[in-house]
Amino acid sequence: MKDHDELDLPPTEDELREAAALRDALERGGEPFATALRAAYAPPSLPEERHRQLVDAALAAPAPRGRVIRVAFGVGAAFVAAAAAAVMVASGSLAPPHDAPLSVSRSTEALFDQPFPREGGTSARVERIARARQRDLRRNQYARWGLKP
Repeated sequence: MKDHDELDLPPTEDELREAAALRDALERGGEPFATALRAAYAPPSLPEERHRQLVDAALAAPAPRGRVIRVAFGVGAAFVAAAAAAVMVASGSLAPPHDAPLSVSRSTEALFDQPFPREGGTSARVERIARARQRDLRRNQYARWGLKP
């Protein structure tokens, strides 16, 4: 990027020559870049007849067919709901819970036989607790399903 002082300097001969070439190209047209710049800055007006043709074509277009899409999604949702209900009934998820005793939350004292060191080992302790809780959760899920772990 140029320094602030360089931006305040008068244009060089090369810059003036390039600016004049760009101005001529904009006035002449023909070059895609110059045409795009001119159209962005001052777009030409659309002839009235062409405007009327475009409006008539847009108004004569058929209405979107949204009703078919809504019906298709509705039927699909009904099939998915029916399939989910059938799976739940077949798997026994709606059956009353089994009478097996569930594991309960407990202290983590039984997991550790030594006092904690002042520093370090935190990740290992957290991992050990997480594994124990995961094991309890799995046993509870099997008990609810009426299975033995």
